[in-house]
Amino acid sequence: LLHALAVTVVDGCAVAAPHLARAVEIFRGGAPAAPETARWLWLATHAARLLWDEESWQVLSDEHLRLARQAGALALLPTIVATRFGLHLFAGEFAEAEALHDEQTAIATATLNQIPGYFALMLAAFRGQDARAAELIPAATADAERRGEGMGLTVVEYAQTLLHVGHGRWAQALAIAEPAARHPEES
Repeated sequence: LLHALAVTVVDGCAVAAPHLARAVEIFRGGAPAAPETARWLWLATHAARLLWDEESWQVLSDEHLRLARQAGALALLPTIVATRFGLHLFAGEFAEAEALHDEQTAIATATLNQIPGYFALMLAAFRGQDARAAELIPAATADAERRGEGMGLTVVEYAQTLLHVGHGRWAQALAIAEPAARHPEES
């Protein structure tokens, strides 16, 4: 798995695809994840996402969520929920994605942690809600910049691009997507 992810960063997804597929196959091996391998499920799920292997993405994220909930691992749940959120978002299952947003918000409230506003922003973008996204973009951008989180800025750019594409504003979408595409390793 680590080799496959390293190849992804160094040589790109096309070269890494067979390695990623093998790693995902190993993690989907059928046996329930042992506690010592459970910590790797997030990366295995990420590998499935990079391959657009939705079935493996679902199976691995299900197992990871099950183990984290069973262990009461509140610190891990926001990251695991985020992985699952993306699966529902790309499948157009907005009600399920929104339920995960609510769960992440409840966890953050219970643990007194702040979470970035990416879930709400991505939901607004996928739903084509320009006004709602316009409310969320400044705070999400400022939050990502404050934390020095390049991935967060990529999420904001992706949301903006998606909104423009969804409304047929091709030139604006391209103007945002081109700079964002320069860092595919942040996907």
